[in-house]
Amino acid sequence: MWPLPDGYGDVLTSSHGLQVFVDVWKGGVRLTPNGLPITGGTITVDRTQSTRRSVSLTVPPFLRTGTYKKAPALPSAPGDVLGHFGQELRVTHALVTPSGAILPVPVGRFRIDEGAGSDLGLTEVTVTGVSREAYVVEDTFSAPRTFSGPSGVAIIRQLILETLPSAEVAVLTRRDRRVTPTTWDDRWTAIQELATSLSVQVYADPMGRFVITDLPTMQTPPVWRFQPKAGGSLLDASRTSSRQGVFNRWVVQGATPDGATAPIQGSLRTTWPVPRPGTATRMPGSSGRPRRPCRCPA
Repeated sequence: MWPLPDGYGDVLTSSHGLQVFVDVWKGGVRLTPNGLPITGGTITVDRTQSTRRSVSLTVPPFLRTGTYKKAPALPSAPGDVLGHFGQELRVTHALVTPSGAILPVPVGRFRIDEGAGSDLGLTEVTVTGVSREAYVVEDTFSAPRTFSGPSGVAIIRQLILETLPSAEVAVLTRRDRRVTPTTWDDRWTAIQELATSLSVQVYADPMGRFVITDLPTMQTPPVWRFQPKAGGSLLDASRTSSRQGVFNRWVVQGATPDGATAPIQGSLRTTWPVPRPGTATRMPGSSGRPRRPCRCPA
């Protein structure tokens, strides 16, 4: 579990605001000093997938590049901010307390894979990406390779660093074993099979660091508890407002048996402001039976 700021859990279950910050980096250089403006998006986390995290963001068709300058967000060259030539998105989620304090938590570091939108700037641009496991998954062996040694964890670390020499690999497990000579055809398959034999998991955390840690068990403390009762966590709420079945005028019509030229009729219409509770509006004229509702302009 990623360490949370002090008081994060209390703020999460009480009144708070939400902010999302996105920056674009390439080669250790931040390309968006003022952040990337976003209009929406989703992040998916699935521990059953080789690439654990994926992102899809929408941004305006143009990005500000100066006080009076802007450039298309849709990439057309390797050096463009949202290009897919080594650019990465770093996404941070933050809770905002009623006092204005910001409690940030990183939620992902993503390689940009694709940008799509209108070449004429008529629509928003959609940017998609995946977490850093993708680099290792896609770096397949050119020929089968055989590994052996006193430490399975060391072999996993070696396989990651062969693809990303500058990556940080955090070993958070004490589980390890000797590996007898074993041949694999694929890099990520080798990592996953070694991890399974050690009962560990290998993934990239929200900051892009590779982690080798124990698999969770029934004895693993939960990172968060859902409490549906009063004082618990409200996950969702919805409301519907409709004018269905609401009328502001009733019309009453009737007829006399002898065919009189002046039939019984009358109407009742609400006025604004609505009468206070305890007051009544009487219908003038007849005591006939209401028969036809009418929805009229108030």
